Amino acid sequence: MPVWSSKFSESLKLWVKKHGARRFVYVAVIAFFAIVIATVRYPPTQQEKNKSQNNKGKSSQGSLPVDYRPGDTYSSRNIGVELKDSNPVVKKRIEELVGKSTLVPRGKIVAAKSDWTPDKKQIYTYITMTVKELLKGEEPAKQITIKQLGGRVGEMMLYVPDAPRLQLGEDVVLMLKRWDSEYVVVGLADGKFGVRTDPEGRQVVENDRLSNKPISFEDFKKQVTN
Repeated sequence: MPVWSSKFSESLKLWVKKHGARRFVYVAVIAFFAIVIATVRYPPTQQEKNKSQNNKGKSSQGSLPVDYRPGDTYSSRNIGVELKDSNPVVKKRIEELVGKSTLVPRGKIVAAKSDWTPDKKQIYTYITMTVKELLKGEEPAKQITIKQLGGRVGEMMLYVPDAPRLQLGEDVVLMLKRWDSEYVVVGLADGKFGVRTDPEGRQVVENDRLSNKPISFEDFKKQVTN
């Protein structure tokens, strides 16, 4: 007999000896009916039943990765299930960003310069983008300027945690709106989508804040233009 079982048995005998067998039976009956009432009053939900049914016969290899986000697609060889390549949360967020934007260009970051405001209280960075394609809006200029709070001037630096990181030479799609003579990024880092070519030769866009899975550029473009 395990040690814990032996100790439990001894403790139970002492309790019965101290309080009496009759009282022990009384407490046991009350506990039994309490469990029955709880089961009847709070039966498992349909969602819990479905979850239990779906988990039957599945091995631990069928569990999702710890970094899984709703809508991600993983190979069935990795987790034993195939997930749909759609994320309604990401799609809704993109729709919100597009709705608040007046211009959605795709282009290349070619220059960036930081400077103080006239009152020396803030630092802004002025980023130059060469426009390759317009997904939304009209802009006759081939180059546009994006104004962004934060930057470095000499030894002084103003850091804005949620600001998008725009690197020289980077191919990006930006959600923009007018601010005076420049543009600003809508939704901070949510409004920046990097463009790259995947190993299969397809162009994809990605935003690590929204999803850890890239989106087909054509699908992304359709969502923006529709």
